[in-house]
Amino acid sequence: MGICWGSPDFPTPSFRPSFPHDIDLTMSSSSDPASSPMANSCASSLDGTVLANSSSSHEQLKQLRVFRYAELKAMTKNFSSALGETHFDGMDIVHCGWIEAGAVVMKTAVKVIEYPRKPSRLQRSIMRAKVESYGSLHHPNVARSLGYCLKGRKLLLVYEIPGNHFSLEDHLYKGAPDIVDKGKAAALPLPWYRRLQIAVDATKGLSYLSMMNHAFPQYFQASYVFLDKLYAVKIAPFNLLVTESSDSAGRKSKVIVGIETGNLLATERRRQAVNDLGVILLELLTGLALGRNRWSPEYGSRIEWIKTRVLDSDKIVSLMDCNMGSYPLDSALEVAQLAVYCLGKVPPTLTQVEEKLRQIKGSEISFPTLEALK
Repeated sequence: MGICWGSPDFPTPSFRPSFPHDIDLTMSSSSDPASSPMANSCASSLDGTVLANSSSSHEQLKQLRVFRYAELKAMTKNFSSALGETHFDGMDIVHCGWIEAGAVVMKTAVKVIEYPRKPSRLQRSIMRAKVESYGSLHHPNVARSLGYCLKGRKLLLVYEIPGNHFSLEDHLYKGAPDIVDKGKAAALPLPWYRRLQIAVDATKGLSYLSMMNHAFPQYFQASYVFLDKLYAVKIAPFNLLVTESSDSAGRKSKVIVGIETGNLLATERRRQAVNDLGVILLELLTGLALGRNRWSPEYGSRIEWIKTRVLDSDKIVSLMDCNMGSYPLDSALEVAQLAVYCLGKVPPTLTQVEEKLRQIKGSEISFPTLEALK
């Protein structure tokens, strides 16, 4: 039973509640922030090659580089090789590149973010501090930052990714007509137990980033979850330094993530990460491309349509992705309940989501499989 969706023509961008906007850090007071030692030091270093580690507290940042634009252009073959679309306003692309590190050649993901205007010196200092802070993080489920580059209005973020990789997006809906790299058709379908483990590991990575004050500024989606040949999970926050703002006419544009407006914004971002995780859980269940088209006006109604059916033990069977093979029905229902909870107005914390997923994974041996119920 179930539907084999193949090329999902169920476009579903993601509903997002409106959150407080970040502060525009371009100041107009009589004291010029650009003249401060911190801003001048940052601005000069952004055009350099390697970050100087001036104190012992920066020792773990010794491999974090400030790349020259020409280096990244060469690494990515003039930005000609796309890993996949991240769909921020449908424009930003993640590029594939290679970098030599001694005798080792590493595969990299290079995200190009283009802002409406060139960042001020103070904004550049904040951007550098944010990237350096992320570069000091170490977690088995978080992609390692290799460095960044700031060129005019463009910010380029560089992450290490598995050499033989596919993203979760590639495995779930590789046949979608708008997938950039058709070579991803080689990605194998994911069985149920592997989907559940990926959900656990991705949640662990998200929870760690949130705990370290690196909650995703804008959104989290399946293309940010990289899997190596052993299906180990690495998540990469490609939108680490970008969020969305709307003008009086409702037009949206990118703005630089800056100083948090108190605890409220940080709390909203954590809730947003849980909402996005709920969408990914629905994708793991159904195989539908929900999160990658999150600006479609039909998204909200389609998510609601799915939510009303995945909680029904009879209707969920027709929604489940047939590519996963057999699965414990009770476990699928529990994951569906958790996904709907994550999408609610008062969602659980990431820690609670992780605990529940672990509980489902650990207890499903006692659940009947779909085959057994036929």
